[in-house]
Amino acid sequence: MRPARGAEQLVRRVAVAGRTVIVIDDGLATGATMVVALQAVRAQGPARLVCAVPVAAPDSLERVAALVDEIVCLATPRPFHSVGQHYLDFTFVTDDEVMGLLARPAASGAKASAPPSGSVQVLELNRAAQAAMPRGADLRMVPGATRLFEEPGALQQVAPMAADWFTPWLQPVHATLT
Repeated sequence: MRPARGAEQLVRRVAVAGRTVIVIDDGLATGATMVVALQAVRAQGPARLVCAVPVAAPDSLERVAALVDEIVCLATPRPFHSVGQHYLDFTFVTDDEVMGLLARPAASGAKASAPPSGSVQVLELNRAAQAAMPRGADLRMVPGATRLFEEPGALQQVAPMAADWFTPWLQPVHATLT
């Protein structure tokens, strides 16, 4: 991200102190980037810190698990060679593409139940991201949950939904013993 745009984003960030924060990545190979991200977020005092990834190297997952209150991971294949090998489409997305998607208005005709109070802006951003995804995007509301899933049982409801969505996109790895 260009320095000017990065500084712009720092100003817009939401305070995480006292909140549940979910840090998501496309997967963990070494886990180094996730470790740094989690340490930076933890220093800001979140009430709960959650890491969510679809696939991870087992040793990296252990290292990251020590830094969070909860970890959600769909697969930890052995041997683990790369994150990309577990995706059907692992096309690079630039910072500018992400910023463009976040800036787009919500797609007309997007359907979801009414969000809880305070979640309207997040829902609009999610709808815009969904409309821009090339295929397979799914937007669901968890009844009674706010955007941070802090309510008792909310994260337990959303985790299986995420797993159901990610599973078809991950490629099985056929391991051989050597």
